[in-house]
Amino acid sequence: MYNRRASRCYRTVKQMVEQGQIGELVRCTWVITDLYRTDAYYTSGSWRGSWQSEGGGILMTQASHQLDLMQWICGMPVSVQARCTTQDRPIKVENEAELFDLSMAHARAFIASAHECPGRNMLEICGTRGRITVENDRALELLLLEQDERNSPERCPSPFEKAPYTVQTWTFDDSDNKVNRQQPYRILYGLPRVVNDAMHISRRIEVIADHPRSISISWKGGKSYYR
Repeated sequence: MYNRRASRCYRTVKQMVEQGQIGELVRCTWVITDLYRTDAYYTSGSWRGSWQSEGGGILMTQASHQLDLMQWICGMPVSVQARCTTQDRPIKVENEAELFDLSMAHARAFIASAHECPGRNMLEICGTRGRITVENDRALELLLLEQDERNSPERCPSPFEKAPYTVQTWTFDDSDNKVNRQQPYRILYGLPRVVNDAMHISRRIEVIADHPRSISISWKGGKSYYR
């Protein structure tokens, strides 16, 4: 089990989404670009930054936690388009990636970087009744509209007036990712499939990419397509 599922912050977010507090999902965006790594990080171990030893780059290592949380909270994607690149580091795997899923009722975007500085860590989940925002794994904001947005446009006489809303905030102290061993956590049955698909994609990239500085990937229904 990915340990960040044990975070009280993200368990609260999952509960909010499952209870329908922000209505029907409209968009989910995660910008996780604060995973900064210098040359010294990669040269500190011969196993770092290679397909043979790590099996992939930022999507298989640092950012895999956020990818897991996104599908755990919002569900598995239907299809994915992605761009993976290697930027300014002496490595063979990607340290920057952008993933997009536009096939569902709500749009998803996932942007990860290990070379952007200083970077940021922000999750936004928008729905027809409001928005959930998490910054730095600990600062949670819940914005709730007074009514579902789908009911507002036809009732509002102004062409630009936004629906009234309220805001609640929480701060959690478990952003260090320590797991409370007294609390049982259930591993979702879909997780092995996620790991297997990711390993399959990494193996295929290793075989087909002679110069893996920039790779585009499309995934749909268990099949992967590369450009």
